[in-house]
Amino acid sequence: MEAPSQRRIAIPVMDGIRGWACLLVMIAHAVRPGILPPLLAKWVWAKGAVIIFFALCGFMMMYHYYTNRQLSGRHWAAFGVRRFFRIYPPFALAVVLYCLFPFHTEFNPENTLPYLLLSLRDVSFSHLWTIPPEVTFYLIFPVISCALFVVPLSKYGKVWLMIIACIFLAHWHEELCMIFRNFNLEKAFRNNVQYFLAGMIAAYIHLYFQDTRDDLKRFWNIATCCALAFMVVMVKVDIYILSHQEYVLAQIYNKSPLKMVPITMCHATVYITVAVALLLICAARSTGAVAYIFTNPFIRYCGTLSYSLYLIHPLIFILCSFLIPFGWPLISVVTFGLTFLAAMLMHYGLERPSNSLGKRLSQTILAR
Repeated sequence: MEAPSQRRIAIPVMDGIRGWACLLVMIAHAVRPGILPPLLAKWVWAKGAVIIFFALCGFMMMYHYYTNRQLSGRHWAAFGVRRFFRIYPPFALAVVLYCLFPFHTEFNPENTLPYLLLSLRDVSFSHLWTIPPEVTFYLIFPVISCALFVVPLSKYGKVWLMIIACIFLAHWHEELCMIFRNFNLEKAFRNNVQYFLAGMIAAYIHLYFQDTRDDLKRFWNIATCCALAFMVVMVKVDIYILSHQEYVLAQIYNKSPLKMVPITMCHATVYITVAVALLLICAARSTGAVAYIFTNPFIRYCGTLSYSLYLIHPLIFILCSFLIPFGWPLISVVTFGLTFLAAMLMHYGLERPSNSLGKRLSQTILAR
């Protein structure tokens, strides 16, 4: 079965999900420097937001680049150019800024060049650790996409093939980390690749299993809420297991009632992977009030600014915590306002122009 070749329109809900994920990360990072009250630390959902970012990356790659030109070298050359100009210029600016103001992270100005080359292993407390795994996704996506395109299976068979591969990656990701540790790909395979593949599955289902029945609209709304609730619970369970590994393992080995609960560290990752795939599948079909949660103008605009917001917000937070003499909540209002202003400057001054340049260059490559 051939992939469709027409240009695909944007999905507003996905912009909103990205906007919510970015806001959750920002709220989590605002607690440590005192921008927001410490009480919020127990309720924010930063880990789940990062998982959604990875899944959205896979969704958008599959949605926009899985076409009937899969086996064309020009297609993937244009893909590489678009991704480079979309991601790297803002990332490079962020690295330079963090090296100029290294007081809040482990950035060493002497290692600016290695950081620019995506070598962030020694910056363990930097939020920029998510960028190298995303670049790794860009490198492996053409391989997965072409393999899926040529495999002699029906659309149902391809979905099941991806589901099996996704569950395999989710369950045995720790073993894969050990294998790929010597290839500088450990972080990409540590709790990340399966979410990228989950997003690809969601996009493939959205493309080839379109549902137009009006009587199912309420079902998709309820399913979206259930998938989100399921993901929240499983992320919390995963965090608990990671922070109480010795206790959990002791209870299992002692054959306590906990042994009857099929949740180990790997199982929790499998459940989270399933939940984020279901969330994207159902949210893309949601309507009415549920869809408006993700498609209202403010959240969609946060989604538009999300990359710049994600890159720049820790620097603004720390600077404001040192320079602004006000307490909460005034410091929160001023800091978030300045953060959005800085993100807008980065977005309209660098991210958007570089993205437009990448788009023009990719169109030139495809036109040859």
